[in-house]
Amino acid sequence: MAININKQNNKFNIRISENINDIRILRNTIEAWLEETHVDEFKIMCVNICLMEAVYNGFTHGYKGISKDKKILDITLEKSGSDLKMSIQDHGKKEWFKSYTFPPVQEYTSPPTHGIGLVLIKHLSKSLKVINSLQTGTKVQIVVSLK
Repeated sequence: MAININKQNNKFNIRISENINDIRILRNTIEAWLEETHVDEFKIMCVNICLMEAVYNGFTHGYKGISKDKKILDITLEKSGSDLKMSIQDHGKKEWFKSYTFPPVQEYTSPPTHGIGLVLIKHLSKSLKVINSLQTGTKVQIVVSLK
């Protein structure tokens, strides 16, 4: 499956498979759009980190044990005022996220080998919500300030 990008005004609806070229297209498309709308480099970096971490988590955790060709994510990005709202939905039937309190970044005394993606998202965004469903998969909702 090739990446499917549908853009209407300030909203993107995207369906993507776990293919490095498609992920690169996603990142470049969103980065170019944000540059066109005069978002500064630091905020673009924040969006990229949040989006790529959520995409990586969806493919890695949402589809554990599933062949690569069956891994699909549905992504929505929408500019709303000075915010960018992102939704990343996997369709795996695993409940991969358990609620916990995110520690401040400075509390990490050594670099973790994994598990820092959601912490990064939490600290770079205005809000982060993870919704688990054994029926529909996991949805990650992120709001990043563009100002």
